[in-house]
Amino acid sequence: IQVGAGSGELGYLILKKLWELRKFWPDFGTCLSKGTSNSPVLSQVNHDFYNEKVNKTSDLTSVIFPFKFVLTDVDPRNVDFWKSQNCLQQFMDIGLLDYGVFDTERDNQIYLQRSQRKISKLKANEQEMQNTLSVAIFNGILSGMKQDAFQIRNGELYRGYCTTKVPLSDCFPAAKDDDANVSFKTISHLSWEWKYKKTKANQFKHDADIDKLLGYYKDYFSENQLDGSFLIPTDAINAIRKLESFSAGKLIVITGDKAFNAIDELVGLRDPIIAIPGSCSFIVNLHAIGLYTQFMSEKNTFALSSPYLEEFKCGCFVFTPNLISSFEELRLQWEDGMKHFGATEFSSLQRAVKEELRAPDTESLKIPPTTTPEMANEADQIISSTVISASPTPSLRLALTLVRLSEYDPEVFYKFRRAVVDKCPYASNRMQHDIRVDAQRIGENYYPLANKKADVAFELGRVMMGIKEFALAINFFQDSQKNFGEHHINWYNMGICYRYVDKMEKALNCFDRSLELQPQYLEAIRWKTMVENELNANDM
Repeated sequence: IQVGAGSGELGYLILKKLWELRKFWPDFGTCLSKGTSNSPVLSQVNHDFYNEKVNKTSDLTSVIFPFKFVLTDVDPRNVDFWKSQNCLQQFMDIGLLDYGVFDTERDNQIYLQRSQRKISKLKANEQEMQNTLSVAIFNGILSGMKQDAFQIRNGELYRGYCTTKVPLSDCFPAAKDDDANVSFKTISHLSWEWKYKKTKANQFKHDADIDKLLGYYKDYFSENQLDGSFLIPTDAINAIRKLESFSAGKLIVITGDKAFNAIDELVGLRDPIIAIPGSCSFIVNLHAIGLYTQFMSEKNTFALSSPYLEEFKCGCFVFTPNLISSFEELRLQWEDGMKHFGATEFSSLQRAVKEELRAPDTESLKIPPTTTPEMANEADQIISSTVISASPTPSLRLALTLVRLSEYDPEVFYKFRRAVVDKCPYASNRMQHDIRVDAQRIGENYYPLANKKADVAFELGRVMMGIKEFALAINFFQDSQKNFGEHHINWYNMGICYRYVDKMEKALNCFDRSLELQPQYLEAIRWKTMVENELNANDM
């Protein structure tokens, strides 16, 4: 269950990765509906589904998968958006993906709109679900939930109270401003005033577990003669409890957020840090959630967290009473992935490469391909590459290595696209083969969003032109137009590609459309004339 799934992009990438690993799923060989053990459906699912290769005549709904992925969000508009995404639809159609509106603060159930079922607190007679293990994913969500602020000063407990202020002019917006603009301006102009009042430790009489957390912090800072400032993530803990109740207490929580995960980060007196990335959020206290997990005395309850204090923080909190498994593989994977070279380390690495090269990215989103004087023949002259500027770029090998380390993240490719576009024509045949494979994987990971400015498909098309994979380039340019609209250079590029796959009429149509959009585009005029001359020569 992904809580606060937003655009659905992370859910899509997780599902895609899980599907690629399907041969490792538990008991996958027997995950078929009763009475279909001799059916060929399983092999068709294994080989025909992904990347639009599904056999449309197969009854994939007869397959029983070992899990169901559920996207949830508090905003119904996000749920409606998921329904329109073809990349998610393919998983919905076979029963792997469902979705629903879920407000962790107000709702006590999740209504799955696809299957029209409810996920809610289990009753004693619901034996079918007693052995269900749920995994809850919170990506950047816990920091946006309600939290309670406290300080320890000279061994005494103080509770924080916040007054939010907004300029009077924002309360009476200009008539020309729409609601979204008013909301953004108002949030960006907010200010806060904090006051602290001395209080007693038992602030949560109705909630012994959270009160225990507060007592722990008071005792720790008092005994060590330290002052401290911390938040108690009350709504996050209540959300975890609610999700626990959906699967008889057997829950794994995975979270990534801006967070504190060690008590050393809470030492000192300061007001809570409030971030405004479009909404107001705090730095979530994952250390407190880890303590809450440890306070649960049942067997197999434990917490894992990022080993470093800097950068993005991740946490894994396991609540699995009465399960035999002690999750050795999970612990080992966390140790390997977080302490050796994890997502945070990769993020730092690719940023450092970009910053240290200090390459100002001033190129337009759509840059006309330029001819390369060193090319020996006419075919080479259509290489789609930018004039190599004086600004340094990483080597092609380094750029490709970063893309591969990122698991073919389209955004990482886009950051280093210039190195790939400029240098791929000069790569060896073997490297160009690998680049083609990389490009297809990057394209599969691209998730279209209305507010995305990075036209990844266009840049992948340029790369394919550079290694003379013209048919693949056409596909990428078509994807670019589907997601970002028409552009005269896109039509021009497709015209060149069609010319080199010997589809002259389509090439002419593309050049004509390019010139309709930009009548003075000389390169399109030149190529159109050349193709017309070739057609006339063939007719003679």
